[in-house]
Amino acid sequence: MKTKNGTMRRAVANLAEWCRELRESIREEIRHHGDEDSERRGRERIAAIGRDIAAARDAAKRADAWQAVAEELAGAVNSMLTQMDQMEGAFDDEDGTIADAMDAGVEALESIHRIRGGAA
Repeated sequence: MKTKNGTMRRAVANLAEWCRELRESIREEIRHHGDEDSERRGRERIAAIGRDIAAARDAAKRADAWQAVAEELAGAVNSMLTQMDQMEGAFDDEDGTIADAMDAGVEALESIHRIRGGAA
């Protein structure tokens, strides 16, 4: 299945590349200005960039995990809807709760498909 996951990975790679370039720029600034204060500030900026990269990678991993969960949920909801549809009429739905549950399941599947960019 094609998702925006590749886009997330490219964004993380682009962020990492930008951060590498910024690190080098900071290091160059330290070499030119060389005082302890600018060196300390530069090292703090480099450390902050490292934390940002790690956070972006963690976000990409969580996005992968949620995508897998969404796929499992979509499959389970689809299976339940199929079973409920096959049992239509076997139970009295005078209060409409079975129909409401089926409608909610269809809406949930449509949301999952819409978010992942697929057809419902």
